[in-house]
Amino acid sequence: QTLGKASIQLDLLLNTCLFLSREGFRLSLTNSSSGSSSSSQGGTKIKEEMEAQQRSVNVSWLTIPTGLLLSLLTLAFHLHQCSSSTTNNVNNDFRTAGILYILASFIETLSEPLLISCLQTLDVASRASAEGMATTVKAVTCVLTLKVLDRIDSSSLDAWSVTAFGIAQLSYAITLTATLYYRKWNVIQYPRFIPPPSQHNKSFLHDNFHLPTLNLTFLFSLQSIFKHCLTEGDKIVLTALSDSYD
Repeated sequence: QTLGKASIQLDLLLNTCLFLSREGFRLSLTNSSSGSSSSSQGGTKIKEEMEAQQRSVNVSWLTIPTGLLLSLLTLAFHLHQCSSSTTNNVNNDFRTAGILYILASFIETLSEPLLISCLQTLDVASRASAEGMATTVKAVTCVLTLKVLDRIDSSSLDAWSVTAFGIAQLSYAITLTATLYYRKWNVIQYPRFIPPPSQHNKSFLHDNFHLPTLNLTFLFSLQSIFKHCLTEGDKIVLTALSDSYD
């Protein structure tokens, strides 16, 4: 019963935040080319290539504010949904677990620029190591949390069982993000502003972001909404038709 509660509405919250905030960026940044024109020569060409690469890096770091925005919107929806519940214990358990899931989604979003870098450079080892370790920590944390609640009081296990899954999901996000930053620390490309030329009439966006990639990201993000509705359609229907998380 507890697993069913966590795997429908809470997983839907998590997947909505993660999928919509990163799918468009992953598709655009792994399929587009940000190289500069081949007509440039010598040092000018190298400089333009470095600036073009930096613009794509800047786009990849936009996943973090996008994830933050979606997390805040999802949190508002979750708290509004919980306010209609009439059972205090159930409401507290579900509210707390949902907040932990949403927090976990944002923490996991912090690692998205590094995951995009892994996809671009075919760094399978770093991604597999981080995801494998995070999955192990999540499983162990979930079992230990449930055991601790059961030892404290059997009523505590009934009252806070879904929160245990939220704690496990949070441990997954922290482990994944920490492992990726640890493995990629020396090669992380951080966002930075590109100083404009002395004479130019281009916008701030054009100077600091690769506009074709941004356009692709927008289009892929719109497409991902439809894709998300298809893949999570069963959970969306169950959530919409149920009056509470029971």
